[in-house]
Amino acid sequence: MALPAAVAPTLAVAALKEGLSLCQSIISYRIATQQIELQREHMHIEANAIMQRLDNEYKTKIEQLNTVASAHKITLAECKDSSADTVKMIEECQSQIQQLLNIVASTGISENLKINLITTVTQLSQQQAQLVGSHIQSSQAPINGFAMMLDGIRDNSRPRTFTDVS
Repeated sequence: MALPAAVAPTLAVAALKEGLSLCQSIISYRIATQQIELQREHMHIEANAIMQRLDNEYKTKIEQLNTVASAHKITLAECKDSSADTVKMIEECQSQIQQLLNIVASTGISENLKINLITTVTQLSQQQAQLVGSHIQSSQAPINGFAMMLDGIRDNSRPRTFTDVS
């Protein structure tokens, strides 16, 4: 059965319009998928750049911490040696004080000698107290310095204010 002559061109135009519409949809879909692919690639490039920056910042921080740790280790070793020397001097002072007190407590020495020995004991005690005080001060300095360096690293070297509670 043949279609009438007036219907055939209308049907052909409708089929052609439908075909064109389908082609436009396919082209729009391809363009949209290409744009999405470009956006995905751009996001991957940005993400890789950010990851590289974060990795570099991490490595820099680790190097800083390793430097601080090495310096602190050296400082602590020096403090340990210095402390050992100071403690040895304090113990020697204590030993001398004990010997002098034993002499003062013994019988058979003159009053003049006792007074001189007690004066010497007093001087040694003051010297020992000064050694203990300097030992305490010298042991606090590296700890305070280390804490200040860590605060500086943590705060990215920004000055701290009295309102900071971190």
